[in-house]
Amino acid sequence: SLSGRSKVGALKRQIEDLWGAPALCQRLLLGSEVLADGQTLEQAAAQLGAGGGHHAGEELQVMLVVSIEEARGQFSAPTAKRRLEALSAFARAAPRGGRGTIAAVTSLLSDDAPEVRAAALRTLPKLTTPGKADERAIMTAAERLGDSHAEVRKAAMQALKQLAPPGSRATGLAIAPRLAGADAAAS
Repeated sequence: SLSGRSKVGALKRQIEDLWGAPALCQRLLLGSEVLADGQTLEQAAAQLGAGGGHHAGEELQVMLVVSIEEARGQFSAPTAKRRLEALSAFARAAPRGGRGTIAAVTSLLSDDAPEVRAAALRTLPKLTTPGKADERAIMTAAERLGDSHAEVRKAAMQALKQLAPPGSRATGLAIAPRLAGADAAAS
């Protein structure tokens, strides 16, 4: 239960706990106003009351909008921690197998932070359609086999193992140039 002193962010976390909609993907509206996470419910009620729309003691009726675009918008956040949070929220809310879903996650494979690239690779198999090889996901994971960070290369191998069916021609074609490059570097 929330009080008037509770913040909108606390309400979002409660909604996430009850319904599974990631807080980062939520937008709460009171009337036509978007509620800010740091705002208290009391402040929101007072704002609405100033317009004659709310009376003390009444329940607030808010509208919940859940959008993966809220999380996707944080993919360019200044900190790796925030980008990782956004990726996690996006992965929990995004539809599986959608071209836009895969494209959004693969956009993080060029992130400056290796932990973000590795997390994106671990997320790819979770967002593809089960039992259906996604050649684009396979190709992008294979490209990361040449990453300069071992954590990213390991995540790429794990992703390929999950994404590609055994004996997949697409996987062989995607991996072969990486293996040829490794052979050349070793000699």
